[in-house]
Amino acid sequence: MKENKEEKTENLEEFPEIEERILLMIEEGYNTFEKILRRLHGLYPAYLEEILQKLTKKGKISKKNYAKEYKLTFPGEYRKKLDEITRIIDREYETFAEKFPPPHPLDFEWRFSLNSLKFLFKNIFENHSLQNKKILFLGAPSVGLYFLVAKKHLNLTTTNITIIDKNQEIINLIRENFENSSALPLDLQDPLPKQIPKEHNIVTIDLPWYSDYYKLFISRATQLIDEKDGWIYAALFPMYTRRLAIYERAEVINHFITTGFSPLAIFLSVLQYKTPTFEKQALKTAGINKEKQKTMEKWRYADLIVLKSTGKLRPLVTGKVILEETTEWKEITFPHKKIKLKINPLIKQYIKPQIITLETQEKTIIGRKHSTEKYIDMWTSDNEIYALTGHNTIYEILTHIKNKNSLEQIISKISKTYQKEKEEIQKDIEKTYKTLKNMLK
Repeated sequence: MKENKEEKTENLEEFPEIEERILLMIEEGYNTFEKILRRLHGLYPAYLEEILQKLTKKGKISKKNYAKEYKLTFPGEYRKKLDEITRIIDREYETFAEKFPPPHPLDFEWRFSLNSLKFLFKNIFENHSLQNKKILFLGAPSVGLYFLVAKKHLNLTTTNITIIDKNQEIINLIRENFENSSALPLDLQDPLPKQIPKEHNIVTIDLPWYSDYYKLFISRATQLIDEKDGWIYAALFPMYTRRLAIYERAEVINHFITTGFSPLAIFLSVLQYKTPTFEKQALKTAGINKEKQKTMEKWRYADLIVLKSTGKLRPLVTGKVILEETTEWKEITFPHKKIKLKINPLIKQYIKPQIITLETQEKTIIGRKHSTEKYIDMWTSDNEIYALTGHNTIYEILTHIKNKNSLEQIISKISKTYQKEKEEIQKDIEKTYKTLKNMLK
């Protein structure tokens, strides 16, 4: 018997992630000896008992003498402190988050609720010692911001946090308030710059819910994660997101496995999103009134998939990747609204500006289909869509409004730009200015 046990233990030492996997199972509700043993597919019972005793001594799990169930505990040095300051972390995070620009449908921007941020932080904090760890956030700037606030209050001085997101304004906000953080504005469709830190221990991912985006984000993660001991925490869209979502989920999980990650756990419907204004408007157009929307506030959830690197990683895509159309959109952000416009930098002459409201059932759909709709020239974060003439002139007028220039100043500046007499363009500019000001109320 002794020889058999030693042989089994020797084989299992090839799987150094076994302790973390058990912790994840306990968190998921598989919290008795029998449930854990059944989920571990053949693990030798004596070895499981040895691991559970080791985790108990480390202070990671506990079990009352009369109870059969194990539960997770925070490391002793942090538990009391974390309980005392969680509310402080929440309040400070929300103060920063209020300054975020409005989410826009073209950017697939859905942001996690505060409860989801706390859930992610608790799980990562609980299952990994964050001191001396490098943590990367891809497309999840709100999670990265929450970790930065927690880092300050928990004195996690040796924790290195990197945030990558294509939203320049959010990145600027983080840079302005956290000097020692590494926040980089980058669209992951572009190649990774050489200066980005490598070998991160933990990567948290939130991204558009499409298979090719997962392929891209997973591939970028392989270039930045610790190949031998890297963990991924990623949002995974639910099975009824679209008609074929259940098959797309299988494709996404296959992307992870093919790249070299081993799935350890999936937590169902634990990541809650705040409903952005553009989605509220789409629901209203679809016949879901405000009263009914109140009963389904924060209705969208994602699953959380947790994976471990196998030691042999290979990206599925490299270099520049184009997932969406290349039309050039310019954006201008106001306090409560973000506006995106198509412009043509090659057009230098003055074209009479006109704004035409598009009333269409397409406004009820928030998703990828919109990004290829050729007739949409201007799109707001409230899901208002318009066709335009004089795109560049309208963009200039919006820029001047943002800079608080008067109507007279705007007419004068546009007159000089296009070498037109003020009288010739005055009525056009006045009408467009009035329309845009009403839109921004």
